[in-house]
Amino acid sequence: MMKMKKNICYIFLAVMLIAQGCEKDSFLQDGSFSGDNNVTEAQLWANPDYARNFLNNIYSTLQDRYNLDGDGGILASGSDEAVNSNLNGGINVLNNGTWAPVRTFDDVYANMYAGIRKANMFIEKAPTSPFIVLDELIPANVAANQTYELQLARLVGQAYFLKAFFEFELLKRYGSFVIVNKTLTVNDELDVPRNTFEECVAQIAKDCEEAITRLPLSPTEWNGTNKGRAAGTAAMALKARLLLYAASPQYNPTGDITKWQAAADAAKRIMDTGKHNLFNSYPNIWLWNVTANQYNAETIFATSANATVAIEQNNAPISYDAANGRTNPTQEMVDAYEMKTTGKPITDATSGYSATNPYTNRDPRFGFSVLFNTASVQPVVASNRFKSKDVETFVG
Repeated sequence: MMKMKKNICYIFLAVMLIAQGCEKDSFLQDGSFSGDNNVTEAQLWANPDYARNFLNNIYSTLQDRYNLDGDGGILASGSDEAVNSNLNGGINVLNNGTWAPVRTFDDVYANMYAGIRKANMFIEKAPTSPFIVLDELIPANVAANQTYELQLARLVGQAYFLKAFFEFELLKRYGSFVIVNKTLTVNDELDVPRNTFEECVAQIAKDCEEAITRLPLSPTEWNGTNKGRAAGTAAMALKARLLLYAASPQYNPTGDITKWQAAADAAKRIMDTGKHNLFNSYPNIWLWNVTANQYNAETIFATSANATVAIEQNNAPISYDAANGRTNPTQEMVDAYEMKTTGKPITDATSGYSATNPYTNRDPRFGFSVLFNTASVQPVVASNRFKSKDVETFVG
């Protein structure tokens, strides 16, 4: 408990330093200027631009789900799907079972509580800020959407969603956690026990509902400038996944059918909106902008990232320009792709599989997921990285 108390104190102090240590490059809206180049908390919330950017900063707490170990590998290397070529990679702490209290993997405890603190602060302080109403939605210029009340609701709704998201990340890893619903100060009691799992589930579900009532229903309702912000369907999906976890045998050992029904109802709720469907173009499934559509309808919640070739560079074969060859599929993973014509596994004598031509007529997803000998790789457009080149593998 003392360690938890210290951790929460450190998080509190770190966030206060962030809030009070923002570099200021212009006069505040009220014309005042802090001579030491620091913005006070009162000045922050009095300035609509600073207050809005405070919310944007909460999004930055979201985890990068690609490079969790910092070595360029992906989580497939922590399963039977792939092997990481870097023997010293952090993912091997997971593979080798060598994790310990001081040697963890994917430890998000401090970051998630920092995000929760910022979300709580925004929820408390946002109503005091004179936000400028922006035209954020599609269709544009709808007067009914451009009131201060609805602007504030959309901003606070995002904070509730992010708070629920961070809480769920804690729940996934630690089972239960200390629920914090306000901005803590050094005068608050910080040595408190964890809440029960059921209490944590109820709190996350409540925060999801707070978000749903305030946010636009679908990601497609945000205009291009605001693409990547949370929408109502994202909060619905988060609640559905939450209730599915709660209904699982791990947390529902008696098999209470009402918990399974609650999870099913939550999933059907988002399905009934009609705002999302499966995307039928596998090569483009990771793209947001496809042909004339602003959004891939399968995307429920995704944030944008700066243009980078890090994924390709870290995982392409080492014979390519500056590539590291980090993630390498196992033979079991490769063999799992069935034959295209028959739909049968390659172990079936009637599947049509040929050991002398093993990569022909396989499930179409195979060629988009696995680089095999003689496969052709197109250059990364943004950097012309890798150029057009066929994969060549050698033994010996």
